[in-house]
Amino acid sequence: MTADTPGILGRRAPKLQAEWIDAQGESNSFRIADQRRRFIYLYFFQAWCDGCHRYGFPALQQLLAEFGTHPGVCFAAVQTVFEGFEENTRDKVAALQQQYDLAIPMGHDAGDPSGQLHSAIMQRYRTGGTPWVVIIDPQRRVLYNDFHADPKAVASYFHQQLGSAESRPLNANG
Repeated sequence: MTADTPGILGRRAPKLQAEWIDAQGESNSFRIADQRRRFIYLYFFQAWCDGCHRYGFPALQQLLAEFGTHPGVCFAAVQTVFEGFEENTRDKVAALQQQYDLAIPMGHDAGDPSGQLHSAIMQRYRTGGTPWVVIIDPQRRVLYNDFHADPKAVASYFHQQLGSAESRPLNANG
C-alpha cells in the first residue's frame, strides 16, 4: 500500500471522533471499543452526495433489515465533510436519520471549512470520498475499506462469519 492508496485494509481500526447523535437527533456517543465481539459496518456519507442516496443508504437499509438486531453486528454512519460545508451540516444528519428510518448512531465530522484538510475520520481511515464503507472484524481489524459495498456479498459474508472466530478480508485491494 502506498501513501496515495486509499484505505487501511488489514490495519487496526482507528478511533471515530465525531459529533454523535441518536435516531431522535439528540447528542449521543459511539465508540468502536464498546462494540466487543461484533462486526462493525461503518458507512461514510455526505448529505449532498448523489451516490450516497442512490447506493449507500439503500445498501445500509438492506443490511439493517437483515442484521439490525443481530448481536454480532453493529451499524453506524458518519457524515465525513470535505466539501459543501454549508450543505453537509449536523442538521442534515438528523434529517437523513428520519428520511431513511435509521435507528443507528450517526456522526458528523465537520471537516475543515478552509478546505485545507479532509475530515479527521477521512484522514485516519484514508477514505477516497463518499459513499465509503468500512467493515471491522471483532478483533478491530479493517476487513473492507472501499467505495460501495454489495449488500448481498456483505450479508453472505456476515452469515458465514458470525459463527467463526477468525475472519478473512472481503476484498483483496481495500
